Amino acid sequence: MMKRITFIYLVLATACSESQEFDKLANTWTVSWTIDNEKVTGDLTLFDNNYAQLRVTGQPNSLLVKENEGVNFQWEMNNRQLTLKRLDNDIELKYEILKKSKDYMELSFAHDITVKLFRQ
Repeated sequence: MMKRITFIYLVLATACSESQEFDKLANTWTVSWTIDNEKVTGDLTLFDNNYAQLRVTGQPNSLLVKENEGVNFQWEMNNRQLTLKRLDNDIELKYEILKKSKDYMELSFAHDITVKLFRQ
């Protein structure tokens, strides 16, 4: 339960209100988080200058996200890990890379949240 609350707070609780100017687009991914029986979806855009924008689609009956959210990040990736650092509060989220190909990634957050990314 604590991992779930931490995840919700860190990623989805507040939208980043500042407007960032981003350079050339690197790639855009459709993202889905699976926690127990609930699935949350969104879009993650990674820019060439290591900035990222995450847009999450909320659902009125969701325990995780009730409204649409938008958060800006700085990102870094190696063969084992994707790190997203929020620009509004400097909190870092570290996702373990379980599978990675050109158009698909499967990540794990806190060992009980599965994150799947599909290149758009």
